Amino acid sequence: MKKHFIIILSVSILFTINTIGQNLLLVDENSFLSSDSYILESNSNQNYIKDLEIVFAKDGNSPLIALKTTTLDVQIRGKIIIYLDNAAVISLVHNGLSDYVDKITSSVYLLSKNDLDKLKNSNINTIRFTLLDRYGNEGAFGGNFSAANKSNINFPSIITEFFR
Repeated sequence: MKKHFIIILSVSILFTINTIGQNLLLVDENSFLSSDSYILESNSNQNYIKDLEIVFAKDGNSPLIALKTTTLDVQIRGKIIIYLDNAAVISLVHNGLSDYVDKITSSVYLLSKNDLDKLKNSNINTIRFTLLDRYGNEGAFGGNFSAANKSNINFPSIITEFFR
């Protein structure tokens, strides 16, 4: 009986650990296995510009980065620029995968192998992004904004672990 209990307990613990480690990034009609989310603090002094949430995800073997923030009728659109601590710069073009629901805008960007290598070797310092309305204009709440890694989150270790 004691042996049976230990086996059931062990299986339950493994199932719980596996379940906790499974995150999903949901964007429009797509879902991707993803990392935890990480917050970069907004550099804007505008009260309607909130912090930027970063999530790393996988689409099969393709590495992705997703940006999310709460907005007022604008979405993350166009190119993003990732500035690294070693002065390297990664520029990513929007691939068209985005969503706007519950006042949260999400946009997904494909990372090349070279981009991923850069992210594994130097920490993210700042990300620059653009908020535009559905017509592609800045409108009242859009424009170019940035968010910084003020908490000094160790992205190289997170990325290396997630994309191994």
